[in-house]
Amino acid sequence: MNKFSEESRLLIRNYDAYKDIVDAGERLKSEIKAVLPIIAKRLRSQTWWNSKWEMLDPQTTQNSIQICFWEDGEEGHFIWVMVDNLTPDAIFGNKQPAFMTLWIYEGGKRPDLKLAVNRVMEPRCTSLIGEWDKSLKNPSVIVERLPKFSLENIDTLEDSIFTKFSGFIKYYSQFAGDFNKAVEKHLKASK
Repeated sequence: MNKFSEESRLLIRNYDAYKDIVDAGERLKSEIKAVLPIIAKRLRSQTWWNSKWEMLDPQTTQNSIQICFWEDGEEGHFIWVMVDNLTPDAIFGNKQPAFMTLWIYEGGKRPDLKLAVNRVMEPRCTSLIGEWDKSLKNPSVIVERLPKFSLENIDTLEDSIFTKFSGFIKYYSQFAGDFNKAVEKHLKASK
């Protein structure tokens, strides 16, 4: 009985080359991850950066840079902006692309903070960066996918991600005060 497929046999015949490719893939993952703290540092040095925002350490997050625009401090409600899915599969391959998002985390029992944020977005709906998801089921309010990279433009990866994410943050940070007021009003009304 033949238990090994033709593909497995091909892999076994070329196992050293396969192992080299797997090792190179791991190096690529770590090289991409090493770019994240550099981008984070560059973001913090921008004139529009607000020192009240909290940025999670990119070395401890899973393939992302996450920034908290607002938190209530009581029940764990947060408004975040992040760039996520910064993996080789997403950046170079056929998997879901890397993306930027403005999203809501509702750790307490009061639902529908997204509703309050949607109300802030409504008058601006024709000039948004990214796609607006109005549904209350998805925590993402806005999603903008990053373009795929190739060998020809790999050397622009850091600058490209920085430029796109910086523009995304700068745009949505101008509404952070409005988000905060709307969410605080919503939370008071729902008590």
